Amino acid sequence: MLNFPYDPNGDDLYMQLFLGLFQRQWLEEVLLPNTNNLIVGDPLTLEEFVWWIGMWMIMLTVDGASSWKDFWSTTPINMYEWAQFRFNGIMSRFRFDNIPAALLFIDPAKKPYQGDKFWEVYDMIDA
Repeated sequence: MLNFPYDPNGDDLYMQLFLGLFQRQWLEEVLLPNTNNLIVGDPLTLEEFVWWIGMWMIMLTVDGASSWKDFWSTTPINMYEWAQFRFNGIMSRFRFDNIPAALLFIDPAKKPYQGDKFWEVYDMIDA
């Protein structure tokens, strides 16, 4: 399991670099609370969100899977077929599917800007 916050003087350099891609304050004050208002099941934590992003990164860089659903396959791993990754022990496929369905990048109380199709991401960009 990941421990938050990370010690910048510790051995977590790669995680520090990865988390540097996001504004933690925006994640904790905007994305997570608004997503948790819509998500099915337990509230989304920062740790689980990082796992979810990491799972996407693995799926996008592994060649050979016919579908992203293959990562939750229950068939035995065969070393002569595509990558040997199974996410069943990290997160259920149901939970994985429910996270993007509930993601909100802005406070839903904010009004959209007239004619601007990018208004939902301005809080993230400004963070």
